[in-house]
Amino acid sequence: MIDFIVNEQEIAKSSVFLKIKDGCRLKILSNLISFSTFYDKKTNQRILWAQGINERRRQELYYWVEIDGKEGVLRIPMSVFVAMNDTERLIKKDKKNFIWIIGKKGEGLQTKYNVIKGEEIKPPTKEELKSNNEKLKKIIELYYQKLKQRLDEYLSEQRIGNEEKVNPNDIPF
Repeated sequence: MIDFIVNEQEIAKSSVFLKIKDGCRLKILSNLISFSTFYDKKTNQRILWAQGINERRRQELYYWVEIDGKEGVLRIPMSVFVAMNDTERLIKKDKKNFIWIIGKKGEGLQTKYNVIKGEEIKPPTKEELKSNNEKLKKIIELYYQKLKQRLDEYLSEQRIGNEEKVNPNDIPF
């Protein structure tokens, strides 16, 4: 029998890439993975950044996290990362020892975050950290390969665009 779906959001494709929502509770469960990308307006995509590319680069920061009870990968905004690091330096305890409450206002480039250190928690064990690092690395390696492929395509297009066009009639033979 065919039934109507009342809440379409329930069937939305789930992703291991999590998003920060206003008021969410964040736990860091892995070590950090970081690399640089840039935004290509022509293709409307993020591309792996490399030496010699004259585009504004952005540092991408990834953790395996738990947000409101759900585990997955989070690209952590730089302002959230810096706020957590500042707190970590002040209290001299690792950010994995706390739940972080993240406030979010705005959308897109206008997004502003507010970071509050929540209650102290037991950090992941060495075994849990190793397992979470492996999960994170496996997913980010796939994403990184996709970004690398985009970089290769970008560089290929740049070379073709910079080649001097030769008129066959100008060749003397």
